[in-house]
Amino acid sequence: MIFFKDKSGLDFLAGVGTIDCGYHAQFAGADFVKSREGFICDFLEKKSVLHVGCIDHVDLLHKKITDGTWLHANITKKASKCYGVDINKTGVEECRGKHGIDNVFYADITESLPVEIKNQRFDYILFAEVLEHICNPQLFLKKSCDVLRSVSSSILITVPYAFNFDNFSRAKDNFEEINTDHRFWFTPYTITKILVDSGIVVTKMTFADYVPHGVFSRLSVGKAKSSTYYKTIIIEGTY
Repeated sequence: MIFFKDKSGLDFLAGVGTIDCGYHAQFAGADFVKSREGFICDFLEKKSVLHVGCIDHVDLLHKKITDGTWLHANITKKASKCYGVDINKTGVEECRGKHGIDNVFYADITESLPVEIKNQRFDYILFAEVLEHICNPQLFLKKSCDVLRSVSSSILITVPYAFNFDNFSRAKDNFEEINTDHRFWFTPYTITKILVDSGIVVTKMTFADYVPHGVFSRLSVGKAKSSTYYKTIIIEGTY
């Protein structure tokens, strides 16, 4: 983990030493990109990937498939091999039956993998905007990695970032804009802590989904190096 500036941060993440109730977790070395989805598709180009939570929101599935904005389809176009798994059986059946998409499968990956996937090998496992929907993300990841270890040892995770300008602006007016199925916002420290507790070694952090704020930021679209200009944290790791 190259992005926390002092060793004590690594010790705290590992649960070593006395708890510090006011620790300043200063991070450095992160990358900044304009678009989460653009980064994911470019990163996974010519790689094999197992996409966990591939259905997205089932109410929006048909629209996203037909207008070309469904992430799983866009990854499939670029990856050398792409399979998707999801616990939403209705969404999987809609993909396969209504749209003829055959690289998605129903599964609870904390228990087992579909027979079509369990003997495959993948360069990466992708969890894109999944953990914020899970009541206990640490337990979910630990159980999932135990099952997924047979098909890959590398992981790519994206989560919503708490400290972006839009959230600050709304909080000043005492309201929050949020997906009503979300349980969490994340910071660099809290998502890393969850991953470390799950047995995942974090190797890189990237901020994505640029949020213009003020005249200067609009003139430097996607180039700002303050994390508050971005909505998403992307983590690369191994397990």
